[in-house]
Amino acid sequence: MLGGYYKRLRNYLYDSGTTLLNTATSDGTNQTFITKPLTGGNGSVYGIEFQAQKTFVELPGLLHGFGVGANLTRQWTNVDIGGGVERNIQNAPNVMGQARVYYATGGFSIDAIYSYTGAYLESYNYLGQPTRWDDRWVRPIQRTDLHVGYDFGNGLRVDASVANLFNNYSYWAHIGRNSLAISEIVNSGTTALGSIKYSF
Repeated sequence: MLGGYYKRLRNYLYDSGTTLLNTATSDGTNQTFITKPLTGGNGSVYGIEFQAQKTFVELPGLLHGFGVGANLTRQWTNVDIGGGVERNIQNAPNVMGQARVYYATGGFSIDAIYSYTGAYLESYNYLGQPTRWDDRWVRPIQRTDLHVGYDFGNGLRVDASVANLFNNYSYWAHIGRNSLAISEIVNSGTTALGSIKYSF
């Protein structure tokens, strides 16, 4: 499946980012920042979407339950945040995608899912400066999840899953699109879950 979309925006409402309110000490520590919503001008969002899935039922023997799937979105955003200054929309990645490989036969199933979210602009003028160099950006995020299950057919089912299999970071924000200044990194780690269910 292949599709496209376009949306025209008027009076764009956005988070203004941070603005310095006061400096409590002469060395610049204990500063107070405020955030507030602002209304900008017009803008647009448009993109294309692709989605496909295939189960290879024509394959012989044990390969009969093998399949793959994928979806991909590529989008472009542009808005006037006031005074004719144009930026990307906040929190709108330009690329988002997911790929899946799965296999099922009898009561057994296994699938692996890879997810990707491209870089995006999180906050305008994060340090309160009048130019775009201090915009706050978030780096691309990727992760792989794995699931294995078996249904015994008598009401008993066993499942095991691992989230973020390769221990990728969950969030990485920084000042400037092409720098890593003042980075903030969150790594939620790898988690595993097992379950046994019985239905009657």
